[in-house]
Amino acid sequence: MKYRRLDLAELKTLEKDFVHFLASNHITADDWVKLKKEDTEKVESLLDMYSDIVWNKTLPQVQYLEFVNSLDCKLFFCRETEIQLVGLSIAKSTGIDLLQLNLLTDLPELVHTHAAHIHMYNSTKTYQKEREQEIFDLLESGCWISKEGHLFQLVAALQKQN
Repeated sequence: MKYRRLDLAELKTLEKDFVHFLASNHITADDWVKLKKEDTEKVESLLDMYSDIVWNKTLPQVQYLEFVNSLDCKLFFCRETEIQLVGLSIAKSTGIDLLQLNLLTDLPELVHTHAAHIHMYNSTKTYQKEREQEIFDLLESGCWISKEGHLFQLVAALQKQN
């Protein structure tokens, strides 16, 4: 496997697609039930193969990633040859928890009123590994995919204003 096997929750969300995958491999629902009981190696192999297909289809399409915890907001724009990071950290002494906010609506006011307690940063780097592998590594470290990149664009605009 190039990445990792999808977990049960991920497979559940892709159930219809997985059924199509099995059908394309001439495996009926009855065959699948029988395989799960009698040939766990084949089941493991099919799950690994399907997981790689999903990852290989998903990762090239990723453009934006987000990582937010109580005090930090890290946003990534995954270009073809480089990745750009924009982010901000808020001082713990403010008592503000970024996870409790609607960042898209609350962030401009937060940056305005607590500017002295917010550190904004950005950087760009070329990929050290294959683009998709770096994106996968970021997902495995807690990032999630942002389809539109609105938060990235907002923080980048706020940085330009300050």
